[in-house]
Amino acid sequence: MIYLIISILISCFSNAEEPTFQKSILKDNWQLGGGVSYYSDDDSNYSFSISPSVQYFFWDHISIGPILGYSNSRTSDSVSLGVAGTYYFFEEGSFVWSFSQAIEYSYIKFDFTTSPNSLADLEGSSSLNLSYFLSPHVAFGPSFSVRYFFDRDEDWSSSGTTSFLVSASFDIYF
Repeated sequence: MIYLIISILISCFSNAEEPTFQKSILKDNWQLGGGVSYYSDDDSNYSFSISPSVQYFFWDHISIGPILGYSNSRTSDSVSLGVAGTYYFFEEGSFVWSFSQAIEYSYIKFDFTTSPNSLADLEGSSSLNLSYFLSPHVAFGPSFSVRYFFDRDEDWSSSGTTSFLVSASFDIYF
């Protein structure tokens, strides 16, 4: 694994020309990537999440594909599956801005024994992403997300909750 990371870094920085990533976000290409986030505070609360994704460019600058997520915190574990779409709308030098929409279905298992100790959840998210292309096929950058959890009760009686998240993403285009 370390050899793969070193090889990618060497190939990224050995190119003397300015990266030409525009071909990577055109029709019939693939994007393999995802995000990672971690949170902790002084009260021993923490949260770790990882969300790999694969997207296909059906049109120039527009990709759609499945996402898978795993999250672990002090009080729960969750697994999610959904679909996401991304629109790449601004390019300048090696930077590109994109906007993503996703909807996911999650299963959450709580670490405590009170009822209910698990539940299903429907979540929607909108993200603004800034990607820096190290090479024509490798990019990374921050992602700023707003997530809305539609319901946390089995009878769909609650109105849901909203959260904000900043995460890092790493993407490979081919």
